[in-house]
Amino acid sequence: MPGAGPLVLLMDQASLPGPLRQDLSWLSDSERARLQHIGSATRRHEYLAARFALRELLASAYPSTSWRDWVLAGDHNAAPAVKNWPDTKLAPPPAVIEKAAFERNAPPHLSLAHSAGLIAAAAFRHPVGIDIEVQRKARPIAQLADMVCSPEEAQRLQSLAVAEQAQAFYRIWTLKEAFFKRLATGLDWSMIRLLTARPASQSAPSDSANAAIWEGRHSGSPYTLSICCHLIHQAPPRVAHPGLPAPMAAGLWQLDLAPAT
Repeated sequence: MPGAGPLVLLMDQASLPGPLRQDLSWLSDSERARLQHIGSATRRHEYLAARFALRELLASAYPSTSWRDWVLAGDHNAAPAVKNWPDTKLAPPPAVIEKAAFERNAPPHLSLAHSAGLIAAAAFRHPVGIDIEVQRKARPIAQLADMVCSPEEAQRLQSLAVAEQAQAFYRIWTLKEAFFKRLATGLDWSMIRLLTARPASQSAPSDSANAAIWEGRHSGSPYTLSICCHLIHQAPPRVAHPGLPAPMAAGLWQLDLAPAT
């Protein structure tokens, strides 16, 4: 029987309760230290909304907790992580969750992304990576593809009509961001063009899939949401989107990393 997959929360950053922008007691010490280095008011709001979204996601998975029970690490250039585990409130999770999304005696793996007012958070028993990109303005797709795409991907883009190339590129881009987040290495520019993303149905049996894509619109702009994790074909992600239109699934994908020469 297939297990339940990663829990994903897609949230508008405007959902952050106003008082939490001023009262920062709910943040961990490392999160407050990180916030002090963010000068832009817009980016500070985005950061706070993202950390709140992670806690909301975790509280939804562990009904005996509230979002305030979760203490998260906020180290720069590191994936978010639960700091107060084990805790009598936090473990073990309910049986329905225990058998699906999370391990009984270990904290979930977390991933976080944000773009132009949208927050995407993921939690799973295996390492997981998530990325989102809101396409608010036209960008030089051909130039970006030269930096990001493998030869196979570049050829695929060039075969498309110009109007279709942006959507195809952002699928590739967000998949690769999610892939490297899953590895916890950060975006690796030395490896990015060695990584090739293909629709799973065209490249391999579905049991080789390690990523999935959703697409939608936010404030009039299209967005692409990608998640990368183990056994995604057996454990499809569950995407909650409170107050937002449901995103449309764009299928399972396979990312393969060619050996460096």
